[in-house]
Amino acid sequence: MYRDQIRQAYDGLSPSFQVLAKFLLDHTYEAAFMNASQLAVHLDVDPATVVRFAQRLGYPGFPELLGEIRSEVQDDLQRYTQPSEFTADPASVALAALRREINNLELMERSLKPRDVNKFVEKVANATRVVVAAEGSGGAIGQLFAQQLNSMGINAHAISPSPAAVAAAVSALSETDVMIGIAETSICQDVAHALRLGRERNVFTVGIAGSTTWPVATAAEMLMTAPNTSAIRTPDFPALMTLLSTLYQALWVATQEQQLAREKSYRAMLRSFTRLRNDEAQPEVPNRMTDRPPQANGLGMGV
Repeated sequence: MYRDQIRQAYDGLSPSFQVLAKFLLDHTYEAAFMNASQLAVHLDVDPATVVRFAQRLGYPGFPELLGEIRSEVQDDLQRYTQPSEFTADPASVALAALRREINNLELMERSLKPRDVNKFVEKVANATRVVVAAEGSGGAIGQLFAQQLNSMGINAHAISPSPAAVAAAVSALSETDVMIGIAETSICQDVAHALRLGRERNVFTVGIAGSTTWPVATAAEMLMTAPNTSAIRTPDFPALMTLLSTLYQALWVATQEQQLAREKSYRAMLRSFTRLRNDEAQPEVPNRMTDRPPQANGLGMGV
């Protein structure tokens, strides 16, 4: 696949070749409808550079590379536009939905760029604060991700992008902070507004969305897509949750020493706490000499 060939060769490519490589990876659909001359004009490079780039990747010429790009786009479009088959059998609907989710995950795997993951991990791991903005039904997902970051020792909190919440959160951010905007539908305009305000303060912003055409995609400095195609035309969460889980695991591994130290400290504290509770629950054994009940004398009084 051309994507794998580009990723393997990228670091050794010339600056002009890297411009071409980045465009083909980031704007595949647009590139699929360009010939070598059109691509050269669009990127302000020589047409011969486009041909040499294709040959550098191992293709006889640009038409062969373009054919592979178009084949990928055609496969993607078929997955997105294939009509859902609704039947009276719930099991058939469930299996069709499962196939669609698998397709979504395959699309996400192909669009996820290693360099973006590395940059995300670096920025979040070293951030002073991380704000996770999500609205609507995605709010719970944003809160969960913020809690996961907190469990790793990262100072993170989630906000619903209301005017007051955004103003309070963004006004306190600086260049050492990160803002993550999560959009589970195309109508998450307020998340996009929050990201734009963050960028105005030179905050590193990350958009996580279901499509490159959603408002969040153009508002953020970095975009990661979790394809969102649902058979019943409602927000679809599996790909989004998988992407966030993937990023969490990458963060954990990158900060493994700190995480292992935190886990060791946590377990020691848990043992201490449990021991204190157990000691407190032990019943006191009365002393036979000092804790005897008072004896009654002949006047009915204890002595």
